Amino acid sequence: MELARRHFEAQLKNNPDHMRSRAAIGFILLEQGDPAGAQQELERAVALDAENVDALFDLARASALNHQPTRAMEYFERVLQLSPDNTAAHYHLYLLYNRNGKQEKAKTELDLFHRLEEMDKMVRRDESALTKARKAKADSSGSGDSLHVPATNVNSTHHP
Repeated sequence: MELARRHFEAQLKNNPDHMRSRAAIGFILLEQGDPAGAQQELERAVALDAENVDALFDLARASALNHQPTRAMEYFERVLQLSPDNTAAHYHLYLLYNRNGKQEKAKTELDLFHRLEEMDKMVRRDESALTKARKAKADSSGSGDSLHVPATNVNSTHHP
């Protein structure tokens, strides 16, 4: 990670307002156990792009680790305004609400988290069944070249 950090720091020397480099350094600092340094970099990144969901999410995490639950909740709420189906943000917000005496909000977030998790499972199951059906059809035709069903699962290793 240190090599990556040096790479992004070099980019910032050329362009101090390079948001992605600031966000990447913030993420690296967060992963290295420096939430204060991470928060500083991520605040600068978010100032450059207030709608970058990844930077906001990491800023919320850094704020929580820096014992700033109110700020963390605000950042996670912003993440969810931009990305309402972000299951991780719902879960983190549930934890923060629960720890800070906001039980009704905590329950709502936990319910949303569970609903989204269940929908994700159904989508993965459907994608798996579709991939198996495509493979069976390709195998029965003798060649995958004649299969004209477009792939919807980007993680599939089968390409018709």
